Amino acid sequence: MKLVAQTAPILRERVPGVVLIGGAVAGIPMGYLEACLEAGLAKHVDKITYHPYRPTPEEGYEGQVKAMRKLLRDYDAEHIELWQGENGCPSKKGSSGALGKQDWTETRQAKWVTRRILSDLRLEVELTSYFLIVDLVGYRGRTNWKGLLRGADYTPKPAYFAYQNLCALFDAETSRYKMTPFKVEGTGGVKTAAAGFKRHGKPLVAYWAVYNLMSDMRARQVKIVIGENDKAQMPQPALLDPLTGQVYKISTFETLPLTDYPLIIAEEDLLTS
Repeated sequence: MKLVAQTAPILRERVPGVVLIGGAVAGIPMGYLEACLEAGLAKHVDKITYHPYRPTPEEGYEGQVKAMRKLLRDYDAEHIELWQGENGCPSKKGSSGALGKQDWTETRQAKWVTRRILSDLRLEVELTSYFLIVDLVGYRGRTNWKGLLRGADYTPKPAYFAYQNLCALFDAETSRYKMTPFKVEGTGGVKTAAAGFKRHGKPLVAYWAVYNLMSDMRARQVKIVIGENDKAQMPQPALLDPLTGQVYKISTFETLPLTDYPLIIAEEDLLTS
């Protein structure tokens, strides 16, 4: 914090429009963040970033984001936005870096990517990023297999296409929209996550099972409950599978698939344009 206090004013003076980022913490160490705020961090930075590595992206995450926001309120720093500044997962077991011990596959990585990004969007984290674009071959004597592209030949993995599909849909023209009512029924006890959004003034629904990705959950049927007004804005509803990019017309919200990665419902033209 002494270093921040010395350098931040100089950067403000010499770099017009500079955005100063504090934190960049591994995990979400609340005690450390509070100590930084107690030492005056909020007087110097515009954003706080964190790196929430975990094999199940949603595990404890919502509570931690809420706790960070409460901490900022407690220190009169509500103007500071949270950024998820680095997060990724490997596409095979034995990766260097975080999460290397789990039994990852390229398909599991793709599922993880969609859940990571949608979890951040669901909680309205201002910025969400993915680490990294291509495998780090030979990193620390091994390879960090978190790339969206294969390090050997730069060919795209399934996660590349899944991320591409999400980026095409969740851009600056899509914003969070809190639907009422909105729930997933008939899950058979499987925990779910869901979020509503709007794109071009029309509702968009994302939902998925919060399931252990190492177990490869089989799809099951569920019922999506949303308000009649939201349904009326989707006269031709369709479902997007971001892993494949396929768009399927649907005629009912009563029997829809639930998978261990996000599926997205919207008016068909939103998903195909």
